Amino acid sequence: MASPTGTDTNFKHTSNSVQCGLVGCIHPRFGGKVVQFRGIPYATVAKRFAKPVLATNWRDHGPSFTKYGTLYPQPGFPYESMFGMPPAPGDERGSGVSDIKFDELTCCNLNVTCPQIQGATASGLRRPVYVWIHGGGQAVSFPAAQHRLGDPGPLVAQSVEMNKPIILVTFNYRLNIFGFADPEGVNLNLGMQDQVTALRWVQDYIHLFGGDPNNITLGGQSAGAIYTHGLLAMNIKPKRAILASGSLYLTAPSDRERCMKVFRWMEQSLRSNRAQNDTSGGQTIDGESTGSFLYTAPPEEMMKIVQEAGFYSWWMFDSSLGDWKEDVKVFANVAEAVLLSDCKDEAAPYDGRLRLIPKEEQLKAFQSLSRSDYNALAQVYDFEGTQHDDERWAIVVRDFVNDARYAVWTQELWRRINSARGTGVTCKAYLCHYDEVNPFGPWPNWSFPVAHHAVDLLAAFGGLDETVNGATKEAGRLLRGFWINFINGEEPWPSDMIYGFGPDGKNGLIPAAEEIDSTDASTTATRRRQPQFQVLKNIGIDALTRVWQQLLPTVGVDI
Repeated sequence: MASPTGTDTNFKHTSNSVQCGLVGCIHPRFGGKVVQFRGIPYATVAKRFAKPVLATNWRDHGPSFTKYGTLYPQPGFPYESMFGMPPAPGDERGSGVSDIKFDELTCCNLNVTCPQIQGATASGLRRPVYVWIHGGGQAVSFPAAQHRLGDPGPLVAQSVEMNKPIILVTFNYRLNIFGFADPEGVNLNLGMQDQVTALRWVQDYIHLFGGDPNNITLGGQSAGAIYTHGLLAMNIKPKRAILASGSLYLTAPSDRERCMKVFRWMEQSLRSNRAQNDTSGGQTIDGESTGSFLYTAPPEEMMKIVQEAGFYSWWMFDSSLGDWKEDVKVFANVAEAVLLSDCKDEAAPYDGRLRLIPKEEQLKAFQSLSRSDYNALAQVYDFEGTQHDDERWAIVVRDFVNDARYAVWTQELWRRINSARGTGVTCKAYLCHYDEVNPFGPWPNWSFPVAHHAVDLLAAFGGLDETVNGATKEAGRLLRGFWINFINGEEPWPSDMIYGFGPDGKNGLIPAAEEIDSTDASTTATRRRQPQFQVLKNIGIDALTRVWQQLLPTVGVDI
């Protein structure tokens, strides 16, 4: 059967001891350099909220792996409109994909993208492997493997051109309330359990595709970076890690009490929808009957409730992550190196929602801090000078969110890891800023383009058409090249310096001292708000998380 985006080819990989004939599809863009194996089941899930079980019989579903697998049920997400991208040819709706299917029990599938280098596996040569975890607020697949923003083909093709070929694995996992936990709070962080199982599959089977199971880089963007950090806290030990625009400091894990409130709310919402209160035969959560609705309601009904309540992102239970804030201990699990990155205007997607919250409520959120912390924050963000001007105040709140959730912790992890080298941490940390603005124009309702959250995906995966400006294309070529070097065990740039992508095509190294001390806004050295960072670090992640939860509460849900 023909692949929706490529032609089928019989492409046999041979290892020293195993002959594994599989059918993949040649990537249509790269003249036979890249082959993809799609929709490989890595785990089975017996029923909703069940633990994943490693799929050891996955080859029984082949030998043809040319179709992308199903995704877990999730709210719709307009990929193109977020970036202002024109629809792909033949995609007038702007969804970017045409063959997505959803299913609860078959979503644990993965895709292997690798160089088509004949004889590589027969010679015993093993390629470094990059396991990529997609983002999406732990709520949606962002981007789905079917979408051009999530296509690893350009990255693998460039690795072949550089004579440093890599193998890239992407996978689907359970999301939103289905990947949260079971309603009794026994099986926690099911989405992360799926990810652990996917890594087990890679460890056991990637050699069949020419990959080295002992040379794995684990990484992701946004929620994918949060999960990467979480997996390190669970003592997963990759050779290298990439955290792009995220860490556990972005969406801190919560305790069981807060998490169980979500299930009680969902159960009550389902009861209300069905206009009944019959809980006979039900199970209980902390003494409250939950009936059977959580186990039997159609996923579409549950997704509608989630979307209407404003659950744009989820979080993890903290009980399975140990003391994740012990950065030195957590990153000691990485053998060689960590690459961290952020975008200049990460908080742009929150702007519209933040403006809906009355200024008085936002001030109350800040005033929930201790008096000394509030005064320090008010001074560095100029609360007094801006709160009487609606537009200036909106910018201040957005800057706070940008710094407190993303920028300060990306920089701080870089500093802490490198400072701890020789005292429990063997790996180096590298930091880069992606400041090249969206080439497709301004964020919705803005008058100018910015380097918003996830804009680096346009560059990293190269899913762009030929009309995109040269600055973004060059940033993408450089970023992919640095990733490829890093995945191959090379130093992308000196670890005591920061690399800047953009703005305006200005790419290059930024000495750390200039990053901190420069006040010349005309240079690429001025990138982040260092005085604000110091105040935020002193306040600490726990207090900042409480402020964030009050700044942007979930509509109608007391959690």
